[in-house]
Parts: sequence; C-alpha cells; structure tokens
Amino acid sequence: MSLKNLPGNFLIVTLLGLSISCGITNPQPAPGTILGSGNVEIQNHETEDYFFEEDGESYGYVTFIYDKYSTWFDIEISAPYGIQEGSGQIAPAAGYTTDFIDVKLSGSYFFRPDSIHYGHLEISLRIINSSAFVRFDWIIQTEPHNREFY
Repeated sequence: MSLKNLPGNFLIVTLLGLSISCGITNPQPAPGTILGSGNVEIQNHETEDYFFEEDGESYGYVTFIYDKYSTWFDIEISAPYGIQEGSGQIAPAAGYTTDFIDVKLSGSYFFRPDSIHYGHLEISLRIINSSAFVRFDWIIQTEPHNREFY
C-alpha cells in the first residue's frame, strides 16, 4: 500500500462523511412543525399525560402507564387517536392503535395526539425503580392533517 495518496484519501473520506451528515441524517424540520424534549415520571400502577403545547396552543397529548411487580415491569404509551411504532419523515396515514404499546429504549413512535395533528417521538432514556422515568424527543406537525415532519 502506498502512503503517498494518504492525505488525498483522508480528504475524500472526510468530505464524504460531511456530505452524508449534512441533510441526510439530520434533515430540516418541515414547515409547520414544532419540536422539543420531554420527560415524565410515572408512579407504579398509575398513568401520566404529557401535553404538547407551544405559544398557548395545545396539540394534544400522549399517556404513559407504569406497572411494576416483584418479577416484571411494564411501561406503555398510548395516544387519544392512535399510536404505532415506526420511524421516518412522514407519518403513516393508517395503522394506528388506541391500545397501549410497550415503551422501548430507543423506540420510535408515530402518534395522533388529537383528531387533526400528527406527532412522532423517540425514547432517549428509560429508568425503572419504584417509579418510572422516561425522556423523549418529539415533533408535532401543527398544520391540520399534514403528516410531513421533515
């Protein structure tokens, strides 16, 4: 292997890496979206709602539930107009359930927080003790019936 092309190869690899990370892995939010981070602490055998709001406007909520027993635990999430696992830049038009589904660490979920908006959240932290703590990043499309996030 020749070392004389090493600086040029390094430059090509660096530029390729920068071009991949600009816009592909970090797309810009679509017009009409709001985003943020949230967290909830849920007591054992209870539920906790998280509301999505900005500038006095409400865009619905999701509900978390936590149950812990001596040999198992369960953290679940639901949304008033449905939720489903998934990732991507556009929310699916169908396939949502109004049942509770498991909250997985690094899980990704599309949801309908009310009758006209779509949202997406990703779980970034999940701590289980006598209560449960869940941290997540979220994005809501504020334009009615628009499913585009990025």
